[in-house]
Amino acid sequence: MTPVLASIPVGLCWALVCSALLLAFCIASARIHWAGAAFGYLLFGGLLTFFWTLVVTWSPVLFWNWLLLFFVTIIAASMQWQAKRTLVFGLLATAAAYGITAVMFIPEYRERLALRAEYPQVSLVERLAYENRLPNIENTDHDEDSPAIFPTTYLSEIESKLVGEERNWGNNDFAQRHWSLPSLHRPALNDAHQGFVHEFISADGAGRMRVPRLPATRKSIEIPETVPIPIPKPSPKSEPTREQFARAKNNPPDLPIQKSELDQFHLQGMADFADPIGFGYVESLRNGKPPEKQILRVTGFQPHAFRKFPEPLTNSNKSVRWLIEKLELVSLLKHDTPRVYESKNLPRMDELSTAPTRPLDEFETAALARLRAGETLVVHQDHNDIRMLGPIVAINQCLECHSVQRGDLLGAFTYRLVRDPQLPALEGKAVSWLSR
Repeated sequence: MTPVLASIPVGLCWALVCSALLLAFCIASARIHWAGAAFGYLLFGGLLTFFWTLVVTWSPVLFWNWLLLFFVTIIAASMQWQAKRTLVFGLLATAAAYGITAVMFIPEYRERLALRAEYPQVSLVERLAYENRLPNIENTDHDEDSPAIFPTTYLSEIESKLVGEERNWGNNDFAQRHWSLPSLHRPALNDAHQGFVHEFISADGAGRMRVPRLPATRKSIEIPETVPIPIPKPSPKSEPTREQFARAKNNPPDLPIQKSELDQFHLQGMADFADPIGFGYVESLRNGKPPEKQILRVTGFQPHAFRKFPEPLTNSNKSVRWLIEKLELVSLLKHDTPRVYESKNLPRMDELSTAPTRPLDEFETAALARLRAGETLVVHQDHNDIRMLGPIVAINQCLECHSVQRGDLLGAFTYRLVRDPQLPALEGKAVSWLSR
């Protein structure tokens, strides 16, 4: 294929084909009475334009082309032009349609150029290179037909949480972003065309061949950048009330908080950390050895990070809060042995390359073994302190980028929550799921 032909965008090719057919209808209709010509072109040309818009490609140029050729058809039929003259004026009308569309598209074209600079296509191959260490994960020896170590209901619940995060954006913002991002870098025949004609002719994508795509506008694409969220110093030293002191001394409390609430606390955090609004548009190419993927062109990607601080856990009457003293990410893939990233902020992937790490402590080591056996949350708690280790699990939304299987254990969050206000120490009254 010659360089000239290789640079022609696909959208322009289809629009030119439709224009050629409309011009043929115009010439054929102009040979009869003007009323019949108008009706024939209006019917057959309109049906062609509608069909082409619905099934193949949509662009404003098709509407303008159909409208201007409609007037050429009426004039040519009423003045009994020869086919050659009709062809000349039809070509002029077609050129005018493309010119009108180009002028109308100038503001959108400028905005798209700016968005392209802000949202370039990037490769995730290097970022995800650590997944070559997958043989070090105990649960990657299952094939696609074997069950994951985590219950299917648990995986489905995580996936529904991410769907809930999508809905939280409201007004279909999530769908608009993921339908618009593909329009920023539309492919030509060789994926290299950058010309003005490519831009205006392939604007406002709809039609079956490009669904789901929308015009790439700043309003539909731009989302707030994630910012570091520091973990505030809790105030666990606040004095308990006299009633709390007496109740704790004479009637030791039962479980400070139910495990089901802690499960939901962890799931909400995991859904926020892997918020799909930041996934962007992924264009993946296989290297011929499925299921390996080469994520070569990704548009609008934001590294995983917490976007908001988790809501404090409270008891039924809101008199006691459980504050986050520590929330750290446990890495299972990037190091020879599991390590914990230390940070004063909530975990965010763009900070981890320079973050210091530490080995797992006694609780985390024991809890990780239980996560690898299929537990969905390991908790140790007493009336003033809660330690948790929760898994980060591969679900369907992860598989587009990560070379893993649904249900693989990718990492974990380690938590320490403290009670506010604290109660006097009750020796021997700790409650733990770790020993069960």
